[in-house]
Amino acid sequence: MHATKIRIDEENIRLFWGLLIVLSLSSAIYLTGDIIWAQPLGAGNMQLILCLIFFVLSFYGIIQISRPLYHFNLLVDQRFLCIQIWKDEDTLLDTQKIPLDDITALRISPYSPRKANEALFDFSTNYHLLYRTVSRPNYLPLITLEGQSFTLKVEDIRKIMNFLCTQNPHITIPKDQTGYFLG
Repeated sequence: MHATKIRIDEENIRLFWGLLIVLSLSSAIYLTGDIIWAQPLGAGNMQLILCLIFFVLSFYGIIQISRPLYHFNLLVDQRFLCIQIWKDEDTLLDTQKIPLDDITALRISPYSPRKANEALFDFSTNYHLLYRTVSRPNYLPLITLEGQSFTLKVEDIRKIMNFLCTQNPHITIPKDQTGYFLG
């Protein structure tokens, strides 16, 4: 029996929050050392207040960086591919339905053209999964979220392609991508 549901969590590199954590924590540690060794503690000490603000900022950054942005549930229900897009764990943003038997082809494609000597799939984050149906000759993004951007790992795209090919064995994938994404 084939699995009829998979869950994919977005994993995004949040450089802003990482940089904020490093800067805030290092500033707080520097100020803490200065407070302990150089100045007497006082209730109105501005350096102490600034130190506490930096610690709070760094802990808030840790919470932000560890929280998943989106997760996607792909399930097959009466030969329809249902894609549920969730924000956090409790907010359903959208549900998309595509007739599973209408999907004829899948492929992975970069958002922007590849540069010379750029890595194929393993080390790139700017790829998305496209599909083609019987009625449309052009490829469309499989998972879309109006006005939002999200990043799926290439490994997650591979899982989605395997899931769809298991559910509909008539789906075709370009030969240069078959060896990497199926198996």
